[in-house]
Amino acid sequence: MWDNVLSTFKQTLEKAESTYLAKARSFNCTDDENVTSLAALRKRAWLALRAKIDEQTADTVILSKLRSHFEERFRYDDNGVPRVWRPDDDIDGAFKKAKEQARTLDLIPRYANIAPTDPSLEFTLPSEISDPLTSTDEFDFSLTLVIFTETKSIDLASRFRKDADAYYVEAKRSTVSSIAQIPYWMYGVLVVLGWNEAMVVLFNPLYFTFTLMAMITSYFIVKLGLTGPLLQVSRTVLTEVQRQATDRLRDHFSQPVLAQPVRASSVEYDEDSDYEMRKRRSEPM
Repeated sequence: MWDNVLSTFKQTLEKAESTYLAKARSFNCTDDENVTSLAALRKRAWLALRAKIDEQTADTVILSKLRSHFEERFRYDDNGVPRVWRPDDDIDGAFKKAKEQARTLDLIPRYANIAPTDPSLEFTLPSEISDPLTSTDEFDFSLTLVIFTETKSIDLASRFRKDADAYYVEAKRSTVSSIAQIPYWMYGVLVVLGWNEAMVVLFNPLYFTFTLMAMITSYFIVKLGLTGPLLQVSRTVLTEVQRQATDRLRDHFSQPVLAQPVRASSVEYDEDSDYEMRKRRSEPM
């Protein structure tokens, strides 16, 4: 992989240098100026290549490549047809086989360092020390050859294993969902046990008419595509009823019932009654 990248990079760099030298002759540039300009050109070209490599080896991109490399061997058969897992399929064996054949984790060390297999394709640049006077930043060429550090490689491998395990669990769940279904004999039991209730509905005019009207209404609702709006209206009405009931209950329990003050009954003085009582007391028995 790195052989192709560096080979293309060197060819492009040679074309750029030839173009520069052809234009430099027309400006009568000195040899020292050409050496300095070519060194700057090589450095900028290498940094541009390094930026492109960083873009293609970002975490999301590299994990996507690893997942695609694994999916081609686990979720597809040898003919490229997607697999539909059945309960009798050997998912464990297919999972182990995909991990062994794919050797997906071997891609991480391959991306970790820029190291061509052909020594003639190696590219080197002199390192530079930062100089505040010339506004030159520190440049260590050996560090630019490292794409993934050891810690980063371990982290990527761990994250990929989690994704691979998720594919395995998904395949297991698909088989479980296909198994977890109602057996056919259960429908016969429901028919036998509910036969009397069905006869009551069929032979009762009121129940039969109500059932027929409900079926016709349901048919037209589904046929006209009114299921969604009807559910939305029902949900809105129920929400409003719940809100009104909650407000009424909150108002009722939030206001304490004040006790009625006891009014003192006024006693009116009756002069005639008092005179009559005194007269009766003064009379002899």
